[in-house]
Amino acid sequence: MGARLAITGVTLVDGRGGDPLERAVVVVEDATIVAAGAESEVPLDREAQVVDAAGATLMPGIIDAHCHLGGASYPDEDRWVLEDDRYQAIASAAQAREMLQHGVTSARDISVNGTRLRTAIDRGLISGPRIVPCWRGLSRRGGHGDARGSPPRWCGRPTPGGWSPTGRRRSAPPCGR
Repeated sequence: MGARLAITGVTLVDGRGGDPLERAVVVVEDATIVAAGAESEVPLDREAQVVDAAGATLMPGIIDAHCHLGGASYPDEDRWVLEDDRYQAIASAAQAREMLQHGVTSARDISVNGTRLRTAIDRGLISGPRIVPCWRGLSRRGGHGDARGSPPRWCGRPTPGGWSPTGRRRSAPPCGR
């Protein structure tokens, strides 16, 4: 048995659609919730560290099922889609930290940064939610991700499976050529 923490006096939103439970107790052992409910129903372990959270509300983490970490720095879609990859990587680390601070504990990231972010978060290098990366997005022909009408200079950006910086084709090019 590891370290136990008992959060008492809290208003608990359990995420199942019922009314919030006032004066609840949540018992956590080694980062896992092992008991939650009304004060009268959850026995307190004498060895648990007790935190009086009267007046606070406790709820499950929020899941963001569609985010673009590192992107959306500009209101103009053409600019943020073509933002420098290094800048996007730095911005995505800051955005991941902010998401966690706002209660988002899991995120499905639709960006090229997601896989690397997940690794950095898992290794403790940066703070952020659990990341489910999706890599590059898919788009229908003529959709918002179809870059076929983009100037040729934009199409030489190195991308997995796309055109290399030397112009040699690796597989499907990013601009549909």
